[in-house]
Amino acid sequence: MFKVFDHKNKEEAALKIVKNDPKFSKQAFTEIKILSHIKEKDNEQQSNIVRIKDFVVFRKHVCIIF
Repeated sequence: MFKVFDHKNKEEAALKIVKNDPKFSKQAFTEIKILSHIKEKDNEQQSNIVRIKDFVVFRKHVCIIF
């Protein structure tokens, strides 16, 4: 995890970089699916879980932005 600054939106974020490995990538996409589902269903922000903002794949590394 890294603390990063989003210059476009002018806000701080957390960036999780998942190693380029088929096992880790599969797990990362499962994590993205679960976190996206929680974000979608929790409109009132009642869950105590970090909210996913977005994700990207950079040079085959999965990067999750919180």
